[in-house]
Amino acid sequence: SVVGLATVFGAGGGTSSYREVEEAEFILLWGSNAREAHPIYFHHVLKGIKAGAKMHAVDPRRTASAKFADSWLGIDVGSDIALANAVAREIIAANLHNQQFIEHSTTGFDAFREHVEKYTLDYAAEVTGVPADAIRGLARAYAEATTAQILWTLGITEHHNGVDNVLSLCNLALLTGHVGRWGSGLVPLRGQNNVQGGGDMGALPNKLPGFQDVIDKAARDKFSAIYGLDLNPTP
Repeated sequence: SVVGLATVFGAGGGTSSYREVEEAEFILLWGSNAREAHPIYFHHVLKGIKAGAKMHAVDPRRTASAKFADSWLGIDVGSDIALANAVAREIIAANLHNQQFIEHSTTGFDAFREHVEKYTLDYAAEVTGVPADAIRGLARAYAEATTAQILWTLGITEHHNGVDNVLSLCNLALLTGHVGRWGSGLVPLRGQNNVQGGGDMGALPNKLPGFQDVIDKAARDKFSAIYGLDLNPTP
């Protein structure tokens, strides 16, 4: 999550607060059994559902969390990128992508559109085990929502291609403009207690507090003055 989010947004943290999911119109829970693994956060999810949010869950198992979803997409293990790319292709094919946001805040859209072209609904259904109608339903529900959140946990990240999995979810948010505003964003539910807070405070080999780069002399000098010692510029 840290590498994927930092690659796209410059910092390895989620883009939304917990409260925002309570007011989101659509919730996409991907590779996460938050009801059991993150029960406090799932309390906020349930508030959102009670307020009228629709939720789709992507998970090989029909988990305790998925039982609260309007649609459960029982994906084959390891096919997350194929599913995300198929969702992206369907959004583009239905002309539901946010062209204004894409032009203002992203690069590489034409190359991305060409890349996902092969991920048709039928192809994705064969690769992922998710029915074409369910993929179409997810794409349209996410793209057409006024506000939408994507939430994930270790079901996305604990793979050899975990970073690419995260990037594929970031692509969906960028494609639809569901990031950078209240109620829309990307929320990694991390795998260890307060690992996000530790990262925020600089407990990463290449970062200072606030995700400032240790190789940045100006940042090092600032924290050297605070700590009263010289900082090693080598991560």
